Amino acid sequence: MIKYLYANNYKSFVNFKLDLNSMSLFLGNNGSGKSNAMLLIFKIVTLIRGNKQPLGDLFPNRDCTRWMKSNIQTFELGFEKDANKFVYHLEIEQDFDTYTSRIINETIKMDNLNLLHIENGMAEVYDEISENNEKMFFNPLYSQVNSIPQDKRFKSLSLFRECVNSIIYCVPDPKRMSSIVENDVYYPEIDMSNISSLFAGVVQIFPDFQRNFTNTMKDINPYFGSARISLESYPKRLVVDHDYKGVVCSYYLEELSEGEKNLIAIYLLINAYLRRGNTLLLDEPDNYLSLREIQPLCMELEELLLDSGQCIMISHHPEVIDYFTDVGGIWFSKIESGETVIRSNPFYQQDEEKILPYSKLIVRGIGENN
Repeated sequence: MIKYLYANNYKSFVNFKLDLNSMSLFLGNNGSGKSNAMLLIFKIVTLIRGNKQPLGDLFPNRDCTRWMKSNIQTFELGFEKDANKFVYHLEIEQDFDTYTSRIINETIKMDNLNLLHIENGMAEVYDEISENNEKMFFNPLYSQVNSIPQDKRFKSLSLFRECVNSIIYCVPDPKRMSSIVENDVYYPEIDMSNISSLFAGVVQIFPDFQRNFTNTMKDINPYFGSARISLESYPKRLVVDHDYKGVVCSYYLEELSEGEKNLIAIYLLINAYLRRGNTLLLDEPDNYLSLREIQPLCMELEELLLDSGQCIMISHHPEVIDYFTDVGGIWFSKIESGETVIRSNPFYQQDEEKILPYSKLIVRGIGENN
């Protein structure tokens, strides 16, 4: 579970701290920094995982805060897993003349114990068996985490990697979803374009997934029969069966409406990942959904988050805003200097009873200047 994000000298984030809960709903006007915060978390995660994407592509010079005129960017992510608290600290130096980037500090702490510390061209990794630091050289263009062996000497670092690998970031785009299964995969593309390959992979590794997914979909769509991987053609395809009074009709995924495809994508993510304790970063997943499909989604999220998992979501949908604001609303705002800040609830009223739902207050702008 992600506990907090810290960023300094990144776009509109200056000495910016964002605390996160099991349910966190990002609220605020367009341009206030909501998507930037969510994407930044995923950029840091991508770096730690050892993605071959160059550091300068993940953190280009232009992402520095324009008015700070500093070439050092600082980031932190706090994690919690199995009563252990991890802090990941990262410093990147940007060279504005050569348009290059390099890591000058990367540190991982667990309960104040340094598991990894990189500075001045040298990495020190804590060996839990000898209780000594092992020194090694590192490449300043990549995170050192993925190069450390996964063995009993670095057991706590392996636990940290589990935290990082449990984070899923998606901005579902049903227009890019295809029924074709290219291969079995276990991580979604950001836009869920590989939904069919993901479905094929998830069915293989999670025996209870198909049952949970089908039951959820049937509760929402009375005509839903099943989703399955068809082996009748090459390449394999994701097929959805609809049951109309005992007559079963089969459709390739792309034959469904955008809303139906998005609904399948969301509940695939929920049942494959959130149900197993993962962290889901979802940017406006409720796009294309009908009004009557929103409340069941909110109820499903609320129920699962009582037991496990974490959901960090951006939404402008009135139903979602009214459902989750009191328990997980985080209000983003830009101040006159251009910085993003987290505000207390701008629509808080002294009266014990709120007269209007939050979505209506937002529309009317009541309390925004408080």
